[in-house]
Amino acid sequence: MVLERLIEAFDSELDYLFASLRRLGAHPEEIEDLAHQVFLGLLRTRPRFSERGSFRLQLFGLALRVIVRHRRRIGRNRGAAAESLPLSLATLDRVPLKRRAVLVLHELDRFPLTKIAASLSMTRLGVALRLRKARREVEAAI
Repeated sequence: MVLERLIEAFDSELDYLFASLRRLGAHPEEIEDLAHQVFLGLLRTRPRFSERGSFRLQLFGLALRVIVRHRRRIGRNRGAAAESLPLSLATLDRVPLKRRAVLVLHELDRFPLTKIAASLSMTRLGVALRLRKARREVEAAI
């Protein structure tokens, strides 16, 4: 029963997960494999489904960890890839991953700073500082 609810919730948020992985810097050809890794992470953690918003935060947190592991595994050889990205993604690509995660959650997904802080195990002040730096980096990239 719990596994069926997990699969249903995952399926209903699959578009959000794909968009989040892309915003975090995954290439289109990597997204499906990375989404599978997120699903396996969900199976290991078995999150609660009380609120859709908190499930999205859990998905995003898992996606962020998967991206970090993926980047460590393949290295940071991504210089030429930014040239073919749409402007918004190319701009996000200029922001380091830790700050990009906060920027995406707050500016694009509209989560409040307190929820982001809880989701990423940070203080609200730490989230606010990362968000401020990320906004400056986006302005500089534009």
